[in-house]
Order: sequence, then C-alpha cells, then structure tokens
Amino acid sequence: MVKIISIVMLAGMLVSCSSNPTLTTTPAEQADSLNYETITMMQSIDGCDKDSSGCTYIEFAYPQFINTSGLLADSLTAIIQHTFGDSEKNILSPDSVQHNFIASYIAFKKKENIYTTPWFVEKSLMVLSQNPKWISLVYDERTFTGGAHPNSYKLYSVIEKASGRKMILTDFFDSTAIYKLMGLGETEFRSVKGINPNQGLEDAGYWFEKNRFHLNNNFYLNENGITFFFNHYEVGPYSLGSTEITIPANKLVKLMKK
Repeated sequence: MVKIISIVMLAGMLVSCSSNPTLTTTPAEQADSLNYETITMMQSIDGCDKDSSGCTYIEFAYPQFINTSGLLADSLTAIIQHTFGDSEKNILSPDSVQHNFIASYIAFKKKENIYTTPWFVEKSLMVLSQNPKWISLVYDERTFTGGAHPNSYKLYSVIEKASGRKMILTDFFDSTAIYKLMGLGETEFRSVKGINPNQGLEDAGYWFEKNRFHLNNNFYLNENGITFFFNHYEVGPYSLGSTEITIPANKLVKLMKK
C-alpha cells in the first residue's frame, strides 16, 4: 500500500508548526509493487504559510520504501540522500539541509538591510509507475534565491529492481530501434513546439548538436508509452521553455526489446 505522511519539522523559534500529521492510504498498483510512505517536510520563516505573500520556505517530499532490501534498497537510499542532502557539505540529513537554508536566508537578509524578497525551495521525488522489473520515479525542483526568475528542473529515472541501477534507452531498444525512435520523437517534438516539418531546429531557436534532433535519457515508461523531458536551457533558451513529449505505446510495440 502507499501511505502519505505529512511531517513539519522545526528550526528553532523561526519555523512554523503544522497541524497534526495526516495519514491516508490508497491501494498499491499491484501485488508485487514496492510499498512506501511519502514523507513531506517543510520549514519556513516565522511560521509563515508557504502560499502567503513574502513567505520564505523550503519543502521536501520523498518516498520512504518499506521492506526493501539488497541492491535496490541501497540505490533508492543513495538517490534520496543525494537529492535531499548536501554532498558538498557532507550533510545527509534533509532536516539539516532545510535548517541551513533558513539560516542562510536570515544571514543574507541581515547583511542586506533593505532586502525583502522571499526565497523558496520545493523538491519532490515521487513514484510514477512500477512493474515486476522496474520502478519509475520523477524528481521535481523549483527554486528561487534571487535573480530574474525562479528556476525549475525535472528528472525522470527508471530503476531496475533486480540491480538497483538506473536504466537507459539501450536497455529497452537496440540501435536500429533507437534510430526509429528518434524520428518518432522529432515528430512529437515539432508537434508540441509548433515547428514546421521543413523548418530547421536551429532556425526555430533550438540548439541541438549539428542541428539534428536527439532524445535524452530523461524518460519514463508506463502504459501510455515513453515520455521524455527536456529541461530549460537543455536544447534552447529559457524563453522557449521546457518540453515534454510522449511517444504512444502503440508505436513502441515492435521497437522494444523482448
């Protein structure tokens, strides 16, 4: 089963307390699904509501897997520690990372006496889908710590249950199939972005290498097909935005490895 647990942590007298933690339960997707709890943690300045104007806050949400062992457990633990810890400062505790963020904002605001712009960090790691062989995850991040605009980032991961490793396109498609997949992907990309089939990608403002479309390894699979995500600045300027494309399942049947 999947449990949702909300936990609001404290950071001295500057961080708010939440109402009592809530627990809801929904059925697992199937009998062999990994069971997990979703942990949500938030710290904010002076107890402010994150949706209120001027609130500085940092919020994390991630799955805590239950009764998982071996290589898969090691891999999932490492992903969570890397995502919500701070390896550069050797801080593995998400609570400590949040506390440091709040402290950094307070110190910066004290140094810059007239600074009033709030900061925020939102990070989440969620389970998208799973089957007996793999589990698909999505990491979403939104941050603002000054500058012209907030930043966002999304990363999909397909983790093999037997080995705990992140899977890539060549695990699912051979070289011939990947070549065909590129063509399908370009058609979807042009459709989503409104680019004429006869127009060069560079002319449309994108900077694919050698002006030729390519797929990345930022993808996940489910019953609808395979979905790829291109983040801001990955294949074009910020003004052109991020891009998500899905190649439908009925076009993949003959391409995927058996």
